[in-house]
Amino acid sequence: MQISKNSFFIPTQNSFNIESCKIANAMRLELLKTGYLVMPELITAISTNSEKVAAAFCNKILKQYSIGTLTAPLFKNWENRTRFTFDECVIQIMGYYFQLSGNDLSNREYMDKLFSEVELKDVTLIQLADEQAAKDLFTSLSKTKVSLDRKQLDTLVNLAAVFYDTISLQERIYSDEVRVSVLLGLENDFGLYESFAALKCKPSDVLRYCAMLVDPKTSNLPSDVIYSPLSWKQRISVLQFLDTFDYEYLMEELGKNREAWKRFYKHIHLFEQKEFVNRFQKIGFSARVSAGIKERTIPRRYYRILDEMLDAGVVETTEAETLVFRTFASRVKSAIEAKDYEKIIKCLNKQPGYLFRNFATVLNGISKDNESNFIQFVRSKLPKVSEDVLFALLGLNVKAKYRIIDVKGNTIIEDANYPDFIADIQSDIKRELYSRYGYSGKVTVDDDLKDKILPFLSKNSELDRGSKIDFQDSNYLYVFVHWVQNNFERTDLDLSAVTFDENWKSETVYFGNQVNSYITHSGDITNAPAPSGATEYIRIDLKKVPWNKQFIVPIINVYTGSIFSENAVAYVGFKFSNNPKFSLDGDFVRYDLNEPANSNMPFIVDYKNHEITLVDYNNRDRVGFTAHCEIDNMKKLISAVNDKYIITYGVLADILSGDSNFVSKHFTTNIIDPSIDIDPEHLLSIFNK
Repeated sequence: MQISKNSFFIPTQNSFNIESCKIANAMRLELLKTGYLVMPELITAISTNSEKVAAAFCNKILKQYSIGTLTAPLFKNWENRTRFTFDECVIQIMGYYFQLSGNDLSNREYMDKLFSEVELKDVTLIQLADEQAAKDLFTSLSKTKVSLDRKQLDTLVNLAAVFYDTISLQERIYSDEVRVSVLLGLENDFGLYESFAALKCKPSDVLRYCAMLVDPKTSNLPSDVIYSPLSWKQRISVLQFLDTFDYEYLMEELGKNREAWKRFYKHIHLFEQKEFVNRFQKIGFSARVSAGIKERTIPRRYYRILDEMLDAGVVETTEAETLVFRTFASRVKSAIEAKDYEKIIKCLNKQPGYLFRNFATVLNGISKDNESNFIQFVRSKLPKVSEDVLFALLGLNVKAKYRIIDVKGNTIIEDANYPDFIADIQSDIKRELYSRYGYSGKVTVDDDLKDKILPFLSKNSELDRGSKIDFQDSNYLYVFVHWVQNNFERTDLDLSAVTFDENWKSETVYFGNQVNSYITHSGDITNAPAPSGATEYIRIDLKKVPWNKQFIVPIINVYTGSIFSENAVAYVGFKFSNNPKFSLDGDFVRYDLNEPANSNMPFIVDYKNHEITLVDYNNRDRVGFTAHCEIDNMKKLISAVNDKYIITYGVLADILSGDSNFVSKHFTTNIIDPSIDIDPEHLLSIFNK
């Protein structure tokens, strides 16, 4: 498979195969006619594989560099023919001049000697890529958060097959669409159940798998998705995979997509198959709860399971006596609302990650009487928390007026009212960071870096909310939204911009008011069919922005159609340019709109400070609304982001410094001593030691 422009990777097997060697050398001679020389290392690697693998691989290379598929360059009985193609004439000449016959194709020594004695000019080398380069490409493609094109996806599937034995050691492929596409590519060779496990699939990937068997573009599971019929073997594999999850996790996942699972279980006729019901009782119980069965009608075989789930609060009975799931989030929420400290801690002990991802929300359930115990509980969990989460908690400003909470594609801005004890927890976080990454000596910083914001410290490639990007020296700033609607309905996205002056007086540029003295709107587009989709943009003339303007806030609303995540493609971005005409070509910063929301504020343009601040605000309840509806939230959002405590290089240096005045590390823009100096680009090396 292709790793770079003229570099290919094929795994080397243990033994040499003469027939595969013939195929590889035939390709070698075929490509030489068109100016390409295949290096001996690649020929050797191909020659260690089976004839089938060798032929398939050689044909892929030939299709890319020559006019067709593999043909024998030394044909038989040519003396009796009277008409020859140009290619055949070349082959004849090679046969006469080099005394080359078809038998020589399997002679590695002769072929290598032949090429070493011939002076070849103006040829392009086709080389064997090393295994590490192939693994790096696999990691890069598997970590993508955007859709891959067909060629990239084929490469990823092929690499996943090669590295199948070690794929389980990798992180889960982030993109749902890409992960299940790879699953579809692996199942025939490695088995469906085994591929589910190796790719670290989620229960919802079962739904995606059955949907994408019908239509590869349905990974987002629209409400009218059609599931493929499954063979007996496929159904067994699917149910075996679901059976590997414990009850609580499985029903948590089913509770997030109740209607989809209800349709799925009905589709595979689970209740009609006694073998399924008897063999997979966990699935049978979960399916019945998903279907909303009445408690009194549940089969006796499930009584013990039901009692356990009722005691755990995972399942409860409604007033109509039907059984329903209670998700983990809903159980925590009810405990917080009741300020039931024991229930809060019981839940968080099972999923401590929830505490740190939703720290501000959990604080609402902690009363004064429980503050001391809660601090001790948090301290006990800190060693298990990743550094990006610890730094995020350091970013809480106890004095902030507002805080931002994200819940399933919905961003909530509420009064902060942070308790004072957060400062104690932040001190513990600094001690925890020092214990992991600190130095015995002093960590110093160049003066021009001391007050600069740290790049996001997660190994995730995305920027964190509150991250800032400086203006470029350009005449124009373009903000745009591009989308491609799915096959089921028309989607109309509207891009608008709200401006605020120093006194918070606002003005809106949108489809009904498309121009002011410094902003121009491209116009309203109400349809974005595949494959090209549609793009709306606004152009900000940076040289004409009035002196008293402080903020410009872009906002994208779904006027009609699907939520963002149900579009085939949807993203927002910005680019600086000196060209008064907009184009999607060239460099730009892009953020995918992949939440189940219908309104998004991606970033804030701070004109006074010449920087753009990422905010990623989503709203699920604004379909059909315009930008004017969010003006109050915009003001709160600006306040919340600006009040965020900023972690600078200077702050990090203080956290990592020990008691000694001896300089052990230095943040700099110019590396002088690689053993001590660290530039911004290599900052993460500290957290990889």
